[in-house]
Amino acid sequence: MATLKELRNEKAAKSNELADIFDSVEEMSELTSDQKEEIKRRNQELADIGDSITELQQLEEIKESNEKVEEKVAKTAPIYQEPEVEKAPKSLGQQFLESNAYKSFVDHGLKNIPFETKTTVTTSVWTRDTIYQQVIPAIEPDPNPALDLVDSINTDQTTYYFLQEGSTNNAAEKAEGSAAPEDAFTYTAVTAPVSKFITTLPITAELLEDQAGAQAYFDGRLANHVMQRLEKQFLIGGAVAPNIRGLTQHAGINTITYTAGAFPATAGGKLRTVLDGIKDVEVNGKLSPDAVLMSPAAYNALVAQVDGNNNFMLGASALAGTPTIWGLPVTKSSQIGGAVGTTIDVVVGAFGGSLAANHVFRRGMEISISENAADGDFGKDILTIKASLRYALAVYKPQAFTRINDIE
Repeated sequence: MATLKELRNEKAAKSNELADIFDSVEEMSELTSDQKEEIKRRNQELADIGDSITELQQLEEIKESNEKVEEKVAKTAPIYQEPEVEKAPKSLGQQFLESNAYKSFVDHGLKNIPFETKTTVTTSVWTRDTIYQQVIPAIEPDPNPALDLVDSINTDQTTYYFLQEGSTNNAAEKAEGSAAPEDAFTYTAVTAPVSKFITTLPITAELLEDQAGAQAYFDGRLANHVMQRLEKQFLIGGAVAPNIRGLTQHAGINTITYTAGAFPATAGGKLRTVLDGIKDVEVNGKLSPDAVLMSPAAYNALVAQVDGNNNFMLGASALAGTPTIWGLPVTKSSQIGGAVGTTIDVVVGAFGGSLAANHVFRRGMEISISENAADGDFGKDILTIKASLRYALAVYKPQAFTRINDIE
């Protein structure tokens, strides 16, 4: 049976071969019947290899878990055994890269992984009356509400290739002996280049050694800032390299702009735009939307609408508990709307299930630390912490989303 490494290499090779088939034509309509069948066959092979990789990874995890149990049992053996030799403490970067959470993200594409690091602090460097806790800011809120709506997959390529389908349904009733109608399908090849999201922070070795709270810089601020930028690009990225093409920037997405004339406020105009957005997803995208994403200011504008008697049109219950509009759960993100310089305030869509879009990770979040990141830093005892990931966005069906402008 092939090893995990061999299977991954085989998957990479077959992915490249499949890409060559797509690159052999300029338009998908030029594909021959044999090429189409070959694409289906190779796609199934990749799926089978992926299943085998997942199975081996699960077995490896079981093996590691069993080894940890054995190690724990060994440590509880009678005291007559040889004393255990204390190992040297690992660096922050080593602990993160070796954590099960990070490995799980790389192998399975899980989102929002937690990880834990431990810094060795001795009494010789811990002087409580000189510890200034305000040096370390509080960890920021979860930056990923919009990202969490879409499922993640992994790629081993620098560019993710996929097809956007267009079709015409000509099915009809026909009398006996009459000519049958013919459906039409079109396929547009789309390439989504993988982009790197990265940030760094110079920090003195003394701070890492003397401040227990310095860990907040490591696992909080940097990773958080990278994910905030990723969410903004996911929503409104303009596609000018190295930016990705954001969800709302794809051709074919449904678009509605609120105007008081077309949607009178006294008739719940802003709420009606959201209702129309839901309808467009259902009619044009042929899918049922599963969420309404909006800026905090847009949500406030919607729930604050009142009728002629100053009653909230959504009802007072809309202001408590899990917010919903027209039966759909509301997700609020600070990376859309006027706060980030865009008039796109609301996005309605079929986010989940991988039917209309996917996050594509070439590499998940990686946090590392170095003492040689910049000239002169080594002599100053200044370290550089780096957080980065590599990502592409695949939007298979832009018609499954509606962007709504000027709600705020």
